[in-house]
Amino acid sequence: MLWALSLVELVWILAILSIATFVVIALLRRLHWSRLISDSKIGSLAREIFSAVTGTITFIVLLFTILDYTNWWRWAWTPNHLLNLNALVFPDLNGKWRGSLSSNRRGETPENGVCPWLEGNRDRFGCYDVNVIISMGLFNTKVSLRLGASSSQSKGVSFMRDADGFQIMYLFVRNHPSEPPFNGAAILGGDVHDLQSLEGHYWTDRNWNSNMQTAGYIHLERTGP
Repeated sequence: MLWALSLVELVWILAILSIATFVVIALLRRLHWSRLISDSKIGSLAREIFSAVTGTITFIVLLFTILDYTNWWRWAWTPNHLLNLNALVFPDLNGKWRGSLSSNRRGETPENGVCPWLEGNRDRFGCYDVNVIISMGLFNTKVSLRLGASSSQSKGVSFMRDADGFQIMYLFVRNHPSEPPFNGAAILGGDVHDLQSLEGHYWTDRNWNSNMQTAGYIHLERTGP
C-alpha cells in the first residue's frame, strides 16, 4: 500500500512522523536536558539526543510492523469526511472479486462468463467466469486469479493514481495441471469514489513462438472481504 506513494511523499510522511515522535520524547526529557545544558555537559546531552533519535526510529519501525501484521492500518482507510486515504494514498482493494474475462483464445473451459463488451464478437472470443483474490498489506500486494483448472499468481505489483482514478499493474505466472506455465501482465483500474469494481486489459507470452499470444479484457466486482 505505501509503495503507491511517490518517494517524495513517503519521505515527507516519514519525516513528519519522525519529527513528531522526537518532539514528544524531547518534551518528556526537557527538564533533564535543561540541566545538562546548564551544567555544560555537552557530551551527556549528545548521548541523550542520540538515544532519543534511536528511540524514534525504533518506534516507527515497530509501529509500521505492528500495523501491517495486525491489519489495524485498515481503520485509517475507512471512508470518512475528514481524511480519505483511499484517494490520497491508494484504495484498499483487499478482498474477493468475481467477474468475467474475455480472451482471443477459445476453449479454455466452459465459456460461462458475461462479457457485454464483446457485443457481436462472441464467435471470435472466449468469455470466462473468473475469481480473483487481492491480498493487500502496507508493504506488499498479491493478486491471484482462478479460471477453471488454471490459476495465476502475481510476481510484482505497482500502483498509479490521480485525482479520481487508480491503476494496479502486475506481472503474473499462469499455471495449469496439464500445460507448461507462461507469463503475463495486467493493468486494472477503477474510480477512487467507487471501490466495488475493477476493469482493464491483460496479455501473455503464451505460445509466443507460434504467434499465439493471448490477450483480453477483465471486469470484476467485489464480492467480499
